[in-house]
Amino acid sequence: MRSFKKKCATVGLALALTGSAVIGVPLSASADTGSDGVVSPQGACVSGAALFAVLSSNTSYKDVGVTQHSVNGTNSGQTATFTSQTSGTVSISYTSTIEGGVNVALASIKASVSATASASVSVLVGNQVQFVVPAHKTGYAAYGAKTVVVQGKSYRQTSTCSEYNVSYPTVTAPTSVGWRTWIG
Repeated sequence: MRSFKKKCATVGLALALTGSAVIGVPLSASADTGSDGVVSPQGACVSGAALFAVLSSNTSYKDVGVTQHSVNGTNSGQTATFTSQTSGTVSISYTSTIEGGVNVALASIKASVSATASASVSVLVGNQVQFVVPAHKTGYAAYGAKTVVVQGKSYRQTSTCSEYNVSYPTVTAPTSVGWRTWIG
């Protein structure tokens, strides 16, 4: 494995071990990079390696509990205070089989999209947020978790870099806990 790590480092490929899976994440586009962004130099592939390539990503939000609101019927701005009233856990989810397990995808997401992505985050009761609601408007607040939504490619590789067991799962991973606020 040591010589393989050294060979991969010279072509710009970072490796992480998750059980028996090898995760390949491109470090730069300067090496021989395929259209999916994964570096696949000849001779640096491991037969049976489970890989996950991030094809696209965006952010989303997962509410925990109900959306709260405060109506300001006055002629001036008023400060509204909202307190989280529900606890819960927001966990990673995915739409189809991921070769080598979800930790293969999570390692790739952490390396290339968001270092704060995790398998789960806890949302607690009692957290507060305050903001000014303008005159004759309604302030809304929802507590929960910010997430990253990734369209990916999960597959295994042969020693000649051919791909098999290819699937294209959508993976949603929490990145942080907090409030989503808006005026309506």
